[in-house]
Amino acid sequence: MSATPSPFPDPAMFGGLTPGELTILRHHLTSGWFKQDAVYPALSEQWWETNGLLKDLDAASMAQLTEAAS
Repeated sequence: MSATPSPFPDPAMFGGLTPGELTILRHHLTSGWFKQDAVYPALSEQWWETNGLLKDLDAASMAQLTEAAS
């Protein structure tokens, strides 16, 4: 069975985080993703769900930057 990212992105769930918190969370998720791949390569495909979260984090960061520039 193949894990795929959610087709329903929700960057708003990260809207309440500060830019610093978004950065820390992004680094934490990315680090976990790489560790999972290194230790359990056969299970790393499941971490594609993390890819969806990282895209939502990026969208939330961009929304904050756009709002700040306005």
